[in-house]
Parts: sequence; structure tokens; C-alpha cells
Amino acid sequence: MVAILKSLAATPASLAVAASLAVMVTVGGVTTFGAWTVGGSGNGYAKAVTILTLTMTDVSATTVADLYPGGTGNVKFSVTNPNAFAVTITDVTAGGTVTSNDASCTTTGVT
Repeated sequence: MVAILKSLAATPASLAVAASLAVMVTVGGVTTFGAWTVGGSGNGYAKAVTILTLTMTDVSATTVADLYPGGTGNVKFSVTNPNAFAVTITDVTAGGTVTSNDASCTTTGVT
């Protein structure tokens, strides 16, 4: 037991190493604590960009003639987004005049 205690006795070199480790652990702990607890106050500013209007492109030449009296068909449209950010279209409302490329076809009742 005495031999173990003698081997654990403090020497100037072991004290210097222990002191250095204690300083490093303390400084590291304080730095880490400071990094996670930084606070402050002041003013912040932000400015929104101007939103540009989406435009619709005529795609009538690429549609399929699948509309007929009493039937249903698909509507195809193309939208161009000139904004620097993505836009999600969540609703489309019919508007404008319904037309036909066949003069004998009436457009009444087309919705």
C-alpha cells in the first residue's frame, strides 16, 4: 500500500501536467457554456421582394379534342413564374369566354 501511495506522490512535473489539464478543462467548459448561452439585444431589419405576376401561356395547339356534348375532358394550361422563388398554385377558377374551333358547336352549358 505504501508503494502505491509513493507512486501517486506529487512531483513538480505531475503537478504541472495536472494544473495544465485543469486549466484546459475549465477554459473549454467556460467557452462551451458561453457558446450556448450567448444573448443580446438590438434591432433587426428585413425587406420583402416585390412579387411578380404569374402569366399563362396559350397551349391550345397541344390539347386533345376530347370535349363533346354531355362529356368531360381535361383542361391544359401552362403557367410561367418569373419570381426568384417557387410558387404553389392551390386553386384554379374558370374565367373568360368559352370558345370553339367549330362554328357548328355551341358553347352554352360548358362549365
